[in-house]
Amino acid sequence: MALRENLNNPTQAFWDEAHAESVKVLREAQAAQEAERANSAWFLNSVAETRGRYVRCFAQILAGKYYEAWCELERIEIALRWLMTNRFYDPATFAAQELQLQVTQWQSLYPYKLFVSPAFLHKRKECSICHKVINPWSDCGHEVGRVYVGEECFHIVTEAELLEVSLVLNPVQKYSVANVGRDKAGDVVDEHDYSVVRFVADRLASPFDGWRMHWTYAYHPHELFAQINPDDGCPCESGRAYKSCCLTRPGVIRPHAQIEFEKDPPANLPSSVLAGYNAELGSMSLISTLDAKP
Repeated sequence: MALRENLNNPTQAFWDEAHAESVKVLREAQAAQEAERANSAWFLNSVAETRGRYVRCFAQILAGKYYEAWCELERIEIALRWLMTNRFYDPATFAAQELQLQVTQWQSLYPYKLFVSPAFLHKRKECSICHKVINPWSDCGHEVGRVYVGEECFHIVTEAELLEVSLVLNPVQKYSVANVGRDKAGDVVDEHDYSVVRFVADRLASPFDGWRMHWTYAYHPHELFAQINPDDGCPCESGRAYKSCCLTRPGVIRPHAQIEFEKDPPANLPSSVLAGYNAELGSMSLISTLDAKP
């Protein structure tokens, strides 16, 4: 199956088939200990896996499964990191950098701010390739992050002790969102506002359509803040009183996301919306489109 000619295929079935085919070649090459063929098959399998995951992620966003899509984005991010490190083909010919940029942009649209981060003491770990015990005094010769005969090298922790659990802003594991959980039935409980994420997704005909996002600031009409007393804190969150801050300006200065789409969005959709607006004002921001690229 020719992957280069079909990198923007938006169907899940195509990528599932490509993944299955590349896994078959990979296993055959590994069984024959053909290192070069196995590594090439691993690379193509990674391309199929990451792009298939991206298609699945986009479908999850459209279905309102935002947290599930967030976890999928992290898996793609990790897989792309392996792909960029083990360049058995030129990643540029498979648009790896472009996909990496899109993943980063989607992540920047999410409202998540706080994450849970556990700290462990690793008492025993071993190499995933040769299964030798890893410690400061031993070196099995395999490098973490590298692929050997189509197999990824990482360290497997077999004994560990939990030391602490912290709340952090920049997590190693992005899936540990602090205020997203599950109820007794196993359903996700999530009260985040995903207006910005949905704004972009609704205006893309295909997950691989290009778009760029730029955060800036813009004036928001004062009538949106009519319930704010002039002596209260300014809605721009400057810490100053409303009457001596934005009330003297044409509007309240709040975040403004400008989205530039490669293709014109559907004409029936509004070109701008407010995100996060509620009685408490929350993290209200304005989202608007720019003209599509010529």
